[in-house]
Amino acid sequence: MDRIVGEVRHAIHLLHEHLADYGADPGRIYVAGHAGGHLTAVTMPLGIVRGGMAISGLYDLGPIRLSMRS
Repeated sequence: MDRIVGEVRHAIHLLHEHLADYGADPGRIYVAGHAGGHLTAVTMPLGIVRGGMAISGLYDLGPIRLSMRS
């Protein structure tokens, strides 16, 4: 999960760096996620994300770590 979170945050930073190259405003990054709401939530504290909507994410990973699949 740490790797996925790092990749998502890195993608947001890349967008911020290059949006102006395509005529978009890097100061207007908004994120949303359904079934990936937890990934949306980890990007919202980044200072470059203006807002977001996190729907149906995995917010409490404690039980997953205790399962046989972990």
